[in-house]
Amino acid sequence: MRVAAYQAPYRPYPSEGGVELVLAHLERAQADGVELVCCPEALIGELANETDGDYIEPARVLAAKGAEFLVVPVHGGHRPAKEQAWRARGINVLIARAVENGIPLVDADVAGWQGERVCHGTTAIIDSQGTVVAAAQPLAEELVIADVALAGLRGGIDSELFGRANPAVFGQFGALWS
Repeated sequence: MRVAAYQAPYRPYPSEGGVELVLAHLERAQADGVELVCCPEALIGELANETDGDYIEPARVLAAKGAEFLVVPVHGGHRPAKEQAWRARGINVLIARAVENGIPLVDADVAGWQGERVCHGTTAIIDSQGTVVAAAQPLAEELVIADVALAGLRGGIDSELFGRANPAVFGQFGALWS
């Protein structure tokens, strides 16, 4: 499947003009045969507010329910002194999610400066084995496109791994099959 991830400029949110930013990239993606484009969180609307106390490892639960790939809209941005560490952690977490669930991952982030905050961007397309097959350049607005295999090796989705990793996840996994 051909997918794309758009690394958008880091702008205040909510802000107008997000649709216009995406349009030219959507046209390019369509011309290149892209079936799915991931854009950063809050590009067109508000930031999501994930406050549910039962928000237990959703990537694993989705993969266990048969998801063939993960789509991760991100909206980063930190003070410069912490940005590099957060960016490295963010990329490593994305790779870990792809590997532990054995499915590709498409991530779109923002990039640039906003006042005293910066986001280098983590926009990437990662295959099921954790290989970054496409990534946007740091601090740049960019559309990255890659082909991902949806029927590849699926690793990490068994009760032994779930049981050792987190008992709550094992319970969620078991509930899927009851």
